[in-house]
Amino acid sequence: MIKNTLTLAFLTTATALSAANAAAGTPNPSGLVYDRVGVGYVQNDAYDGIQVLGTAVLGEGLLVGGSYSNIDGRKDFSGVDGEYSRFQLGYVFYVGAGDIIVTAGYGQGNMYGDDAVVVQDELAFGIAYRQAIAAGLEFSVGYTRVDTTVAGVVDLGGGIIGLDAADEDANVFTLGLRYNFSRQFDLTATYSFQKEEVGGDMLSISAGYNF
Repeated sequence: MIKNTLTLAFLTTATALSAANAAAGTPNPSGLVYDRVGVGYVQNDAYDGIQVLGTAVLGEGLLVGGSYSNIDGRKDFSGVDGEYSRFQLGYVFYVGAGDIIVTAGYGQGNMYGDDAVVVQDELAFGIAYRQAIAAGLEFSVGYTRVDTTVAGVVDLGGGIIGLDAADEDANVFTLGLRYNFSRQFDLTATYSFQKEEVGGDMLSISAGYNF
């Protein structure tokens, strides 16, 4: 029920914003760039690793993006490694000095260890605001509702046991800063506040090329 409600809200909002952008007739008045590829580092309480990511705007405001992370387990997950892939679809609403971005995303992670194989699915709906605040410097704030499903197989003493899937809903609040060294190159840092059950607070830093 929650997923259906969020999906309907996202589609309704995106349709309204698309109509508003078309009526305004002035694409991207804020001058903010979304056509970007980047590489960087990501870390939370469960894992850290290298991440590659990219976004692009198609047409008047349709945003597409994705990321891939090669990760190693930390703390309680030490000795486990794997990868996480995410895909994002959204819409950018140009409101003048800044932009409002609504997004829907899907992610899947696979973690491997000596005694466990874990698969994690993620469905996310979010909204964010982004604005330039000084020469070369900009900020963003955002909120995302994330539904995570975790399932796995554990090897205990040579026997294989299937684990029942577990669902976890989380509210994620994100702050971001980007410094643009030039029109093409930037350094971006984001910090996400989220509960321990979905990995804990997350830090992401990336260097990007804007095209």
